[in-house]
Amino acid sequence: MTTEQHVLDDALLQLRKLKAQADKAIAQVDDGHLFATLDAETNSIALIMKHLAGNMRSRWTDFLTSDGEKPDRERDNEFVNQPGETRAAITAAWEDGWTRVFDAITSLAPGDLQQTVRIRGEAHSVLQAVNRQLTHYAAHVGQIVLLAKHYAGPRWQTLSIPRRKSNEFDGSTPGGRHRLHGSPAEGPPPDEGVWQHFLRFLQTAPPLPGPEEMLKHYGQALSAEGLAQGDVQRRIGGLLAQMRRRSEAWPLLFDRIYASGAPNVTGQANALLMAVAASRAPGRALEVAVGHGRNAVALAAAGWDVTGIDVSEEGLAVARANAERNGVQLTLCRESDEGFDFGEHAWDLIAVIYGPVAITDPAYAGRLHRAVKPGGLVVVESFASDSAAPRRRPVDIDPADLRRAFDAFRLVRFEDAEGMSDWDPQPTRLVRMVAEKR
Repeated sequence: MTTEQHVLDDALLQLRKLKAQADKAIAQVDDGHLFATLDAETNSIALIMKHLAGNMRSRWTDFLTSDGEKPDRERDNEFVNQPGETRAAITAAWEDGWTRVFDAITSLAPGDLQQTVRIRGEAHSVLQAVNRQLTHYAAHVGQIVLLAKHYAGPRWQTLSIPRRKSNEFDGSTPGGRHRLHGSPAEGPPPDEGVWQHFLRFLQTAPPLPGPEEMLKHYGQALSAEGLAQGDVQRRIGGLLAQMRRRSEAWPLLFDRIYASGAPNVTGQANALLMAVAASRAPGRALEVAVGHGRNAVALAAAGWDVTGIDVSEEGLAVARANAERNGVQLTLCRESDEGFDFGEHAWDLIAVIYGPVAITDPAYAGRLHRAVKPGGLVVVESFASDSAAPRRRPVDIDPADLRRAFDAFRLVRFEDAEGMSDWDPQPTRLVRMVAEKR
């Protein structure tokens, strides 16, 4: 990798981290506090979001070919609450802005860094312009986090290492770093009472943007009930192991995640899936664990006839709204992958992108083999870890097990490497596979 490419990759990584941090903070604030101001001279979280959205739309639209200050931008209005503004509208503009940022930087080539672009007529190299926006956004994300923490008060879920907990994250103690870089070490499977306690918690849990945040909140609830920290971590580890075998928690968990309005997943369609789809004539596509529809909508926009299944009604509701907003048709079913009839020779493409399914089970791979048409494809991407590794996420896939399960397919592409994850965006070990039915 060239230095220039490393600079672009790191800029994209840091910007994704900033968005994830802001999203996690915003999710902890109710609508009233989203629009509240501390005094007449400060901005609300909503106004900061609106300002950043306006800046991003202006700066990153036609980034290389037009001035970054667009003539139709009304910057002063970004700091004024307009009658009837809602959280949904602010969030939509926010998501659109970040999508423009990520799309623009992803499209840059290493040789572009020394090109000249202009902002308000002032010449910048592309590198200078990227760094200018990165530092600008970091300052405002810091404001968002500070305000959200102030409004959340004792309900605040920390976004980094909690106070007086540094030794748990330095990697030098047993179990160190597990919260930020994986799950607690797997404990023994919980008894039925413990499992039901977890399910009841999920039924009444507040909306939170991701599994990590939900488990952290559950750990705090257990601590409040008097469990010692070690017992909390062992219980959560056992529950995570159980989630690989039992499915009841998934709809409850993801209903709360999608109800947050800001799930901690990239707003862009999966890059591998879309590259594969672009290489084929559109046909019938099935996405397992379709979620809020980011992939399904993009496939439909590219001409595919798309069916999506998911266990989360909240996720499907968002997917329906996204499809309507983008003017595409989706067939969406609230159904588990176990209960759904995949059919035989029915699909040109099946996608399993970060889905909690038993895809390394040869019997499951056999179902997919029967379901795709001859020459049809199965596309998989998810977190990767060895099956014997500690601190595995329930959606982790062992690449060796995946390869063995799909031995009846021709592997068009198979990767086990570090990459940027779609969920909880971070550099981590991923497995990617494109398998063709022989």
